[in-house]
Amino acid sequence: MGYFVKMIEDFRIRVFLTVVSEGGFKKAADVLGISQSAVSQRIADLEKDLGVKLFTRNRLVGSHLSPDPQADSDHAAEKPYISLSEAGELFMPFAEKIAATYSEASSLFTPHRSSKPIRIATTSLVSNSILPPVLKTLSATTGAAFITDIFPEGTDFEALVGTASARPTLTDAQAFAVWTSFEPGLGLVVHAAATRGLRESPLYRTLRHFLGL
Repeated sequence: MGYFVKMIEDFRIRVFLTVVSEGGFKKAADVLGISQSAVSQRIADLEKDLGVKLFTRNRLVGSHLSPDPQADSDHAAEKPYISLSEAGELFMPFAEKIAATYSEASSLFTPHRSSKPIRIATTSLVSNSILPPVLKTLSATTGAAFITDIFPEGTDFEALVGTASARPTLTDAQAFAVWTSFEPGLGLVVHAAATRGLRESPLYRTLRHFLGL
């Protein structure tokens, strides 16, 4: 039976970034599907934890952010605008990194659904000794299905999946290759490569992680 891993993101970070990108509390509330007071409370809680004010309100047109949608459009110059405070400017890149890290970590366990199984080109040694526990875990955490194709020892697997040549030998765009080589001073070393369709995917990164690469 598979299991599900859910990353618990600090929602206040998302609220903060949405207020910045949308230019105001009301519009951020509309985008997030929560009330304006809930946005204000999340920002207040975040500011309390950080011990700083992240936003300032002023009546200057052309501040860092767009006019606060709470303000009346008439006589905009006399209505409040919000902008990032100095502390908010300093916190911004860290908030973006936090959000990106949560997103990347969550993507490792996002179910990988496709119309057909992922092919894995490998040798009998790897298929019998290394891959079984890895594929069991990978299937459980991602929902992907795999078909293993056995090739002789010494096969040029990088060329097989197209990383060492313009055209891969495997016609399936979703294919991995996992093989071993004996390196002096290191012993048996595991290698992995993927076709272009999977090379940058979270699924391939997860496979490499489970292989210790």
